[in-house]
Amino acid sequence: LVNAAIEVAAFYVQQVACIFAHLQSKLIVYRDLKPENLLLDADGYIKMIDFGFAKTLSEKTYTLCGTPEYLAPEVILNKGHTFSVDWWCIGILAYECLGCQTPFLSDSDMAMYRKIVKGPADGNISWPKSIPPDARDFIEAQINVDPLKRPGSMKDGALDVKTHKWLAQVDWKKAEARKLEAPWKPKIKSATDASNFDEFDDDAKENFPREDFAKDLFKEFADVWV
Repeated sequence: LVNAAIEVAAFYVQQVACIFAHLQSKLIVYRDLKPENLLLDADGYIKMIDFGFAKTLSEKTYTLCGTPEYLAPEVILNKGHTFSVDWWCIGILAYECLGCQTPFLSDSDMAMYRKIVKGPADGNISWPKSIPPDARDFIEAQINVDPLKRPGSMKDGALDVKTHKWLAQVDWKKAEARKLEAPWKPKIKSATDASNFDEFDDDAKENFPREDFAKDLFKEFADVWV
């Protein structure tokens, strides 16, 4: 069961690595990685959503944005950041997948930020048994407080991430071609099936009844209305 969980975590981490490699090739930084922004399609493959913080980069940017638990040290310290923040986040995601919480979790955001800027050194975070040595090595490399030494941010770019020993067994060509078997596939009846999402009160439906909703304004974004 433990080995299966490790393989599942590696499957999703390698997908995020592929996505970030593609975005970086287009000079786009994402800046909002977290489990809530990773959906699964009918084949069990990740669809990254919510590009509200994404930005095309030509130089450092200084906007403080992102999810607190996933913020990189250079964002907190307002030193300016580049694509390296996304590679930091992939380390946080790997830890959360295997450790069931983020590594710097604290009683308050300020206490958490103080831990983040120190990084993983000097026993600043705990390492549960569910995180094997290879995965720990991967995570520690990704959450290096020096963005210039973070895999993904160096000379060889995403290749440093893809060739790490934790992910060394991944067939990256198959991964990028979506030919690897997903560990879990959601049951979906159709493209508009929302049964896998929790029910909630939708203010939009109350404020814009179907017969009054200005569908023409959104015709470029949706072909089917439910």
